[in-house]
Amino acid sequence: MAADDLFHRVDVWRISADARHAFLEIAKQAVREVLAEKGQKPPGAALRVREAARHIGVGSTKFYELLAKDPTLAGLAFRVGKDRRWPREALDRWMESRQQAVTMLGDNGPPLGEVA
Repeated sequence: MAADDLFHRVDVWRISADARHAFLEIAKQAVREVLAEKGQKPPGAALRVREAARHIGVGSTKFYELLAKDPTLAGLAFRVGKDRRWPREALDRWMESRQQAVTMLGDNGPPLGEVA
Protein backbone atom coordinates (compact mmCIF):
# COMPACT_ATOMS: atom_id res chain seq x y z
CA MET A 1 0.00 0.00 0.00
CA ALA A 2 1.41 3.41 -0.98
CA ALA A 3 1.99 6.14 1.58
CA ASP A 4 -0.66 8.26 -0.15
CA ASP A 5 -3.21 5.53 0.55
CA LEU A 6 -2.34 5.60 4.25
CA PHE A 7 -2.14 9.36 4.65
CA HIS A 8 -5.88 9.92 4.92
CA ARG A 9 -6.04 7.32 7.71
CA VAL A 10 -3.71 9.25 10.04
CA ASP A 11 -5.60 10.97 12.83
CA VAL A 12 -2.98 13.48 14.00
CA TRP A 13 -5.02 14.46 17.04
CA ARG A 14 -4.89 10.98 18.56
CA ILE A 15 -1.12 10.72 18.58
CA SER A 16 1.23 12.27 21.13
CA ALA A 17 2.21 15.93 20.89
CA ASP A 18 5.80 14.97 20.04
CA ALA A 19 4.72 12.61 17.29
CA ARG A 20 2.23 15.19 15.95
CA HIS A 21 4.97 17.84 15.87
CA ALA A 22 7.37 15.48 14.06
CA PHE A 23 4.65 14.52 11.58
CA LEU A 24 3.78 18.15 10.83
CA GLU A 25 7.46 19.06 10.36
CA ILE A 26 7.84 16.21 7.86
CA ALA A 27 4.74 17.41 6.00
CA LYS A 28 6.00 21.02 5.94
CA GLN A 29 9.38 19.89 4.61
CA ALA A 30 7.70 17.85 1.88
CA VAL A 31 5.68 20.90 0.81
CA ARG A 32 8.84 23.05 0.76
CA GLU A 33 10.61 20.49 -1.43
CA VAL A 34 7.75 20.29 -3.93
CA LEU A 35 7.54 24.09 -4.13
CA ALA A 36 11.31 24.30 -4.60
CA GLU A 37 11.13 21.78 -7.45
CA LYS A 38 8.51 23.96 -9.13
CA GLY A 39 10.54 27.12 -8.53
CA GLN A 40 7.94 28.56 -6.17
CA LYS A 41 8.29 29.93 -2.67
CA PRO A 42 6.15 28.97 0.30
CA PRO A 43 3.08 31.21 0.71
CA GLY A 44 4.55 33.07 3.65
CA ALA A 45 7.82 33.89 1.93
CA ALA A 46 9.03 37.47 1.92
CA LEU A 47 9.71 38.84 -1.54
CA ARG A 48 12.70 40.79 -2.81
CA VAL A 49 12.21 43.87 -5.00
CA ARG A 50 11.97 42.00 -8.32
CA GLU A 51 9.71 39.33 -6.86
CA ALA A 52 7.48 41.93 -5.19
CA ALA A 53 7.26 43.89 -8.44
CA ARG A 54 6.35 40.74 -10.36
CA HIS A 55 3.79 39.83 -7.67
CA ILE A 56 1.89 43.10 -8.15
CA GLY A 57 2.31 43.00 -11.92
CA VAL A 58 4.83 45.77 -12.59
CA GLY A 59 8.50 46.00 -13.47
CA SER A 60 11.26 46.87 -11.02
CA THR A 61 11.50 50.49 -12.23
CA LYS A 62 7.78 51.07 -11.72
CA PHE A 63 7.97 49.36 -8.33
CA TYR A 64 10.68 51.81 -7.23
CA GLU A 65 8.49 54.69 -8.47
CA LEU A 66 5.58 53.34 -6.44
CA LEU A 67 7.81 53.10 -3.36
CA ALA A 68 8.77 56.76 -3.76
CA LYS A 69 5.14 57.87 -4.19
CA ASP A 70 3.31 55.62 -1.75
CA PRO A 71 4.54 55.58 1.85
CA THR A 72 2.12 52.76 2.64
CA LEU A 73 3.87 50.42 0.20
CA ALA A 74 7.29 51.44 1.48
CA GLY A 75 6.10 50.89 5.05
CA LEU A 76 5.26 47.24 4.35
CA ALA A 77 8.93 46.36 3.88
CA PHE A 78 11.35 45.06 6.46
CA ARG A 79 15.09 44.68 6.22
CA VAL A 80 17.17 41.53 6.01
CA GLY A 81 20.67 42.90 6.14
CA LYS A 82 20.77 45.54 3.42
CA ASP A 83 17.88 44.04 1.45
CA ARG A 84 14.27 45.10 1.80
CA ARG A 85 11.62 42.37 1.77
CA TRP A 86 7.85 42.49 1.45
CA PRO A 87 5.54 39.86 2.91
CA ARG A 88 3.40 38.41 0.14
CA GLU A 89 0.24 38.78 2.25
CA ALA A 90 1.00 42.46 2.92
CA LEU A 91 1.36 43.13 -0.82
CA ASP A 92 -1.94 41.35 -1.43
CA ARG A 93 -3.66 43.58 1.16
CA TRP A 94 -2.05 46.67 -0.40
CA MET A 95 -3.34 45.70 -3.85
CA GLU A 96 -6.82 45.06 -2.41
CA SER A 97 -6.84 48.50 -0.79
CA ARG A 98 -5.83 50.05 -4.13
CA GLN A 99 -8.64 48.17 -5.86
CA GLN A 100 -11.14 49.37 -3.24
CA ALA A 101 -9.99 52.97 -3.75
CA VAL A 102 -10.51 52.66 -7.50
CA THR A 103 -13.91 51.04 -6.97
CA MET A 104 -15.03 53.78 -4.56
CA LEU A 105 -13.78 56.60 -6.77
CA GLY A 106 -14.85 54.99 -10.04
CA ASP A 107 -12.69 55.05 -13.16
CA ASN A 108 -11.33 58.41 -12.05
CA GLY A 109 -9.57 56.85 -9.06
CA PRO A 110 -5.91 57.48 -8.42
CA PRO A 111 -3.40 55.73 -10.66
CA LEU A 112 -1.44 52.91 -9.09
CA GLY A 113 0.97 54.37 -6.59
CA GLU A 114 -0.84 57.63 -5.88
CA VAL A 115 -2.40 58.00 -2.49
CA ALA A 116 -6.21 58.21 -2.53
